[in-house]
Amino acid sequence: MELGLTSSIIIGSVPAVIVGSLLSSRSNGYLLRRVITGVVLLSGLKYVGVPTDWLGIIGALEIVLITFLTYRHWKRTRDAPSSASVPETVQGVVTLLQPGSTETFELEEAPSGS
Repeated sequence: MELGLTSSIIIGSVPAVIVGSLLSSRSNGYLLRRVITGVVLLSGLKYVGVPTDWLGIIGALEIVLITFLTYRHWKRTRDAPSSASVPETVQGVVTLLQPGSTETFELEEAPSGS
């Protein structure tokens, strides 16, 4: 076991995992999936022996494609009605629970298992 190599990997990976988890929880899931797909594709191509120059070209093309797809997705979701992304049942609950509502609801007892 090489202590120098092991400590370098730990020192480099722990902060990267922390930063990655903070960014992924705040970022757009659509974009994040595309970026991860691109990184895995480039890693796989490097693994099978694709030259570094070609990886740079493919990476640049991936950036252009991901940017285009994300912009198109953003434009579609921006133009869509806001309630289209919320299921009807959730929308109904939100409507029932509006602040200032004076309606009361009775809970039904769950049927017994026996």
